[in-house]
Amino acid sequence: MGEFHPKFRVLIAGAGIAGLATAIALARISDIPHLDIQLYEQAPELTEIGASIALSPNGMRTLEKLGVHNALTDEVGYRGPSGIPQIFRRTLADYTPSHWKTNQVVSVDTHVNVPDPRHHTTRFHRGHLHAALLEHVPRESIHLGKKLARAVASDDEVVLHFEDGTEAHGDLLIGADGIKSKTRQSFFPGYKLRFSGKVFARSTFDASLIEGKVPGLGANSLHWWGPKDNFFASRLGKGQFTTVGAYEDGRSLEELEKEVAWDQLGNVQLLREKYKDWNPTVKALTELTPYSRLYPNYAGDALPTWVPSPRVTLVGDAAHTHGGAFTAGGSLALDDSFALALALKYVFSVEKPPVITSVSIKRALELYDQTRRPHTTKLLTIVHGQINGKPPVSSSPEEEDSALIARMRNRPDTVWLSEHDVAKTFQQISDLVPTLNARVFRNEGCPYNHITMQNAIFLKPIDGKPGKPGQVYYPIIRKTISQPTVQDSELLIKLTAAALNHRDLFLRQHLYPGLSFDTPLLADGVGTVVELGPGVKDQSWKGKRVILNPGTGWKDDPDGPEDPTGYKIMGGTKFDARGTLQEYVVVDESEVEEAPTHLSDAEAAALPLTGLTAWRALITNTGDRNSSKNAAVLITGIGGGVALMALQYAVERGVSVYVTSSSQEKIDKALELGAKNGVNYKEDDWEKKLLSQLPPGKSAFDAIVDGAGGNIIEKGVKLLKAGGVIAVYGMTVAPKMNFVAQAFLKNITVRGSTMGSRKEFKDMVEFVKSHQIHPVVSRVLRTNLDDITGIDALFDDMKTGKQFGKLVIEFGEGGAESKL
Repeated sequence: MGEFHPKFRVLIAGAGIAGLATAIALARISDIPHLDIQLYEQAPELTEIGASIALSPNGMRTLEKLGVHNALTDEVGYRGPSGIPQIFRRTLADYTPSHWKTNQVVSVDTHVNVPDPRHHTTRFHRGHLHAALLEHVPRESIHLGKKLARAVASDDEVVLHFEDGTEAHGDLLIGADGIKSKTRQSFFPGYKLRFSGKVFARSTFDASLIEGKVPGLGANSLHWWGPKDNFFASRLGKGQFTTVGAYEDGRSLEELEKEVAWDQLGNVQLLREKYKDWNPTVKALTELTPYSRLYPNYAGDALPTWVPSPRVTLVGDAAHTHGGAFTAGGSLALDDSFALALALKYVFSVEKPPVITSVSIKRALELYDQTRRPHTTKLLTIVHGQINGKPPVSSSPEEEDSALIARMRNRPDTVWLSEHDVAKTFQQISDLVPTLNARVFRNEGCPYNHITMQNAIFLKPIDGKPGKPGQVYYPIIRKTISQPTVQDSELLIKLTAAALNHRDLFLRQHLYPGLSFDTPLLADGVGTVVELGPGVKDQSWKGKRVILNPGTGWKDDPDGPEDPTGYKIMGGTKFDARGTLQEYVVVDESEVEEAPTHLSDAEAAALPLTGLTAWRALITNTGDRNSSKNAAVLITGIGGGVALMALQYAVERGVSVYVTSSSQEKIDKALELGAKNGVNYKEDDWEKKLLSQLPPGKSAFDAIVDGAGGNIIEKGVKLLKAGGVIAVYGMTVAPKMNFVAQAFLKNITVRGSTMGSRKEFKDMVEFVKSHQIHPVVSRVLRTNLDDITGIDALFDDMKTGKQFGKLVIEFGEGGAESKL
């Protein structure tokens, strides 16, 4: 247990915007008595240096909550008269060097819910915003010329070691020392920044230098996109103006670090040369820009935690190295500071006077982490997607132009970022944490000491109660729940993708047994093993990408589950508390298979349930003779995941496959996958047409694989040979089927077919690996689990039946990609 101090000393490494905002937030919001805040800044003096900075509505609201009203004035910051945060223009060279096509406006940022004009996106000279914050921090608490060498922490204290040989000791350390944070490096020594490939040439100067001299400039902030480079221009507060050229540099990270220092004075003539062939507005701006300073652009991966030690946390760019994307850095830092103060207040307000120990400090920091880190991780996912997703090389200027316009119009919608309500998010997270008491604070075995939260998607009852089966469509809701912990032979899996099945739609319609509002949805998933239980036999599982067996209780009996309580499928029911529409899941090591390396995450997530169901229906239940070379099999309702997997298995086994669908487009797609032919089942006498397509010497089908039910037995009598088999794996048309006399007179076997045993799952995965089969994916939604609208749209695809293949959610950001 930590030592008690007359004062609670907080050490803040860095006195930039993040550090000052954190000092203000803690002093005004945390309510910690005898609080002693000390800031340590490497710069020898605090002057108005730096370039421009923008604060979006979330940052401006937080400034107001912190009481920094002097930064909200029209004098200090600049807001465009139209209320538009930013206008995006394209600018491309024409196909002769001397002529430009257009200065076309392609896209405009807008505010969605910002009723107070003072909260509109505001642009500052960084030094002016810094000075506004500085007015609220006692100068005697800021120590200048303190270049950090390293930071250390124990259960009792934190220590900063400076290059001048001095030290600072305290109770809590907050690293606010920027993107190249020494605090972060002290606790994450292997952390590396990556060069994005671009250098920013920035300049701020008196706006009088450009007044009346630049054609088409206007009063709003402008952002020009070229095929590779960008250019930005805007007015700032206090009569200032900024230009920013962001261009591909071409040098490696090693070369750049040797040759270009952060904030190094650049050659303005080289800037002008870079943009000399751009449109007249940009060209004029570069000619009038008096100087430029260079800032190589770096980004880093999301940290696994912001609490590397019980008394240490990070804020601002030290916590989320996003490289300034979407001009979000300043607002994120302000929201970090506010959330940290709220977390400290929440935990320490349980008892008066506060009981402050290492345990209670860590609990507060973890609450802060849970509030902020998922939000910034979402941003980092977008950033790295953009860095890694370089635009393809175009074969012509016209193609390049079209690709650029498409890229601009499809850029990520960042309202979730610019209008984020950090106070509301904190309230949601803290509501999920049981109220703690002084006994818990003093107990080193505190059950909440190591709690980690995660997001998950559940069904939500309407008006607090279940609806009538078939007459209800339950909404879905995101909840923040505790991350599961491993026991015995269990594996903790960080999920990377999950896929929908018809059972999930039936759950929303209350047409599936055992529905639960307390179990995350979905049964299909793929992810990486990140932790092993103490009883795991195969230690090599850690770090492997695995797919999950979606059901348990069925080992290897070909007739059905051995478990007397029945077969339990993950997702949305009371029979199994797990689902895959969450960030982490725990499963026994015996219930996973290593994901085939030839599959993407989306394809791997699409495989388990439909792959296993198709395997049992085709291979086990129609029998080896009816699913091998020279056999003819009809697969009905082509387009669903099970039907498509059955088609691919059958084709690989040499079966002649025929399909039905109400869509000619889907039939054509099935032909591309290897089907011999197909018919539209809505046409009259489709059975006769189908039989006419069989090869010479074949007058009937050996087997039918069906997922609809309805009148399939009546149709099967006409289509099947004597002794033929119908494997029915679903009944989407109706819950009943009529068994006609002709069926038993013809010795037709109708076999119900569910998912399958653990043995069949293993056999199926091996077959997919050996034959390099790719599950068909209709659409991938790349998003985070707060995108209820996007996830709902996938369910709509399934409701309307327009999908061809699986519908998959990849955890990340970047929009949807259709593969139909």
